[in-house]
Amino acid sequence: MTVHVNLTTYFAQQVIAAASGGCNNIVPGTIWEARQLCGPTFWNSLAKPERLHAGKIIAAAIDRSLLPLIKLPKSGNNHQRYERQ
Repeated sequence: MTVHVNLTTYFAQQVIAAASGGCNNIVPGTIWEARQLCGPTFWNSLAKPERLHAGKIIAAAIDRSLLPLIKLPKSGNNHQRYERQ
């Protein structure tokens, strides 16, 4: 399912840049969530609504092949999980 999110906003570009940096640290086979991809400094600076939006941005960026990740089933706490392609 494609997520319809504007990826051209300044905030979206910040999220994609933070997640791209996290992608470089993922060893294939390990599972990460958005907060891990973006890193604690960036993630902790976001308010809860921004964190939810950041997750949608990451999902949309994956759908559009902007991040080298695949989506996995959500965790028990309903967080989307990702793995490196």
